[in-house]
Amino acid sequence: MILYKIFGEALKYDDEDLFVAEWSYSSEFIDEEGNLRDDWDDDKLVDYLKEVYTAAHVSVKEIRERVGLTQAALSEATCIPKRSIENWETGKNECPPYTKLMLAQIAGLVYLIDI
Repeated sequence: MILYKIFGEALKYDDEDLFVAEWSYSSEFIDEEGNLRDDWDDDKLVDYLKEVYTAAHVSVKEIRERVGLTQAALSEATCIPKRSIENWETGKNECPPYTKLMLAQIAGLVYLIDI
């Protein structure tokens, strides 16, 4: 659930550096004493937040092309109607954040983490 929360917040930012700076100090990653949790170091956290930001700002078409599928093949593989994929790629409709996150995970752009 934390990934979906961070992904949703990343969608609200136009600036990757600002997103990383603000989320680096989130209570999701900082313990009660104000230090990074034991399983995180500065570089790992920055890399992860950049990964989430990138995944949030990549288009459905770029995700589909990354995995080398046609619209029809992506539709078949994910049970998403081809018309929805077409509409997202042309900008007629916006892809829901939870669907975009799922597609980004399938493409290997972002991974679940344990917090």
